Amino acid sequence: MASLASSSPTRRRVTLTAALLVSVLAVGCESQPSGGVAQGHALNGGMQSTGRVGIEHAQLGEVFWAALPLPNNTSKDSVAINKARFTEIPKGLKVGEYRIFNATEAGGIYLLAYTGGKYGTKDPEKLTNYAGKPIQLKANQESDYYFAAKVTVTGPIHKDLGGCSFWYKQNGKEYKQNLSCQTTIRIGKPLPGDS
Repeated sequence: MASLASSSPTRRRVTLTAALLVSVLAVGCESQPSGGVAQGHALNGGMQSTGRVGIEHAQLGEVFWAALPLPNNTSKDSVAINKARFTEIPKGLKVGEYRIFNATEAGGIYLLAYTGGKYGTKDPEKLTNYAGKPIQLKANQESDYYFAAKVTVTGPIHKDLGGCSFWYKQNGKEYKQNLSCQTTIRIGKPLPGDS
């Protein structure tokens, strides 16, 4: 009869309580990304989050500016975007600084642009950098500003830049949200006219 003690009501309550506590903790962890910041759902990356941009003629040492998706606030409350980063950086690419550019000033979004104004584009290095203060978006508003990363080709590249993460504040709370993005840079034969 000593074996019946293991199934006493008190032990069953303790076991049930422990199981419920583990379940509650597991659910809480799923809704909180690392760093204790809540998972956000307010942003959309538009068409840029559904496609891929890239070049297959990059040369060793070349420097590009790669744009992250243009943020669109699809929620009913305003947001202040503090930063955005590529979180998947393949071997062969080095990401330096991040800047915020105004698409209207630039004459559009430079999805992937050479430094130096190569091929007749404006030189992203000469555009005004708005980093240092958050991008403010009202409810249901698309931004005129976008984040871009300075990317240097350091060796052979076999994977894409991706994992575009945005950190923002909404209603006094901090959020992190991942938006789909894919930027392909590959080393290949130089384009005609390259020296």
